[in-house]
Amino acid sequence: MLQPNELTEGLENYFYIILTGHFAISVLLAYMLHFLLKKRFADRPEFRRRDEEDLASIEDDSLRGRIARWLFRLSFHRYNSLYAFLTLFLLAFSMPVVGYASAIWIAYYLRSVVYKKEEFSTHTLNLDEFDEIFAHTKRIFGESALLEMMNNPYIPKSKKLQALVELSQNLDPVNIKVVQETLKSEDDEVRMFGYAILNKTELSINRRINEALEELQKEDTTKEKEAYLKKRLAALYWDLVYYGFAQDVLEGEFLEMIYRYDDEAEVFFHSKIMELKDRLVHLLDNQEEDLKGYLLGELRKLYEEYIEIKVLKGKIKMRQNEHTQAIEEFTIALSIAEDELDTDLSYIYPYIAEIYYNEGRYRITREVMHQARNLEYNTKLYPLVLQWRAS
Repeated sequence: MLQPNELTEGLENYFYIILTGHFAISVLLAYMLHFLLKKRFADRPEFRRRDEEDLASIEDDSLRGRIARWLFRLSFHRYNSLYAFLTLFLLAFSMPVVGYASAIWIAYYLRSVVYKKEEFSTHTLNLDEFDEIFAHTKRIFGESALLEMMNNPYIPKSKKLQALVELSQNLDPVNIKVVQETLKSEDDEVRMFGYAILNKTELSINRRINEALEELQKEDTTKEKEAYLKKRLAALYWDLVYYGFAQDVLEGEFLEMIYRYDDEAEVFFHSKIMELKDRLVHLLDNQEEDLKGYLLGELRKLYEEYIEIKVLKGKIKMRQNEHTQAIEEFTIALSIAEDELDTDLSYIYPYIAEIYYNEGRYRITREVMHQARNLEYNTKLYPLVLQWRAS
């Protein structure tokens, strides 16, 4: 039996022969096996382009970045003969015997593995496929075209002014954004006209806010009128936020002010509703039909005002990213509309669905969209609802 020192001397004498043989076996093994990997790792132009983009995204020139790029090239993210050969060679050469077996097993497994063929619908769209199939397009109509028109120096000034006149007749956040682009215009007339539209809109809102505040400060203001004024102030301050006139820190302060006005108005309307419901309970026994009908009409008006308050509070909480409270406010509004007014507030469901979508809870988003009814005439929301219903 060979002693350890004799075995060591034998290995030292034949070290270079063993090393050369091991190197040759590793090269030959890697060369034969790397061809077997082609079945598993496809070499397609779209994959190659995507890999190049991923590789270019590693912009770190430090040692760590260079190592990351080198490892990416060695990976089997897509098939490459050279990188496949190097990987198998390093595996076999760095671990004698064990590396041989590992390399053979990996190549055999990737060559012979059979995936179960099963067709099923995921109810999702692979948007990446559209980039390959369709050419890049731009919107011809809509706010995108208007934004380009406002920034295009070759568009006649008369066309820009005409567009601004049309936009001023129907201002919303999208149209406000288009008008704001005119503030960058080199044409003084276009720039001043755009500024005049924005200034007029903001001044109009502020004027109505000041009028409501003056009414609120009068000594003879009743509690009922005070509640309506606070509800009106909350809606007007919300317009400033909604149209983008309040930004950054100012927006946060406005949202707190809106919520406070809305909450104070809610207290009054809730107490008034409870009072009317109590009167109606007693009227049922007295059979005063005329008075009962009048009170039912007043109660319905109060419920409508109360629902508007809850919806606005939901929008505020949604804007503040307090999603749980926002859903609670929207749900209360839906419940009151259905139970007390027998009315369907379908326009609220997209708000709730948006919250769940932003949280990544897509199953619940689909369920909420299935509840949205009577949106057939809302050209902006109905296509989105149909898409989620089809999923």
